[in-house]
Amino acid sequence: MSYAIHMHSALSSLMDSLPSRARQSVQLRLARLAEAAEHLPAGDPRWGQLARQEGEELLFYAHSCCVRLEVEPERRRLVVRELGRVLVRLPS
Repeated sequence: MSYAIHMHSALSSLMDSLPSRARQSVQLRLARLAEAAEHLPAGDPRWGQLARQEGEELLFYAHSCCVRLEVEPERRRLVVRELGRVLVRLPS
């Protein structure tokens, strides 16, 4: 069974406000990470195939969104710490 995904209510509200493709993309990526957490210990270099490691945290980009999360193996969950949109505007 995969790890639970925990997100504070403010981040859940932000997730709900995302366009459906972005929301689905982030949810799918989180589900894959939760499944991988079952088999990969924290700090394992194989995490790098799924997300960028920054110390104890993982970071990934999905459909114009940036997500920073932490694996809590003792509680069998992933905790989303930050969620944001990445918008780039080029000068015309």
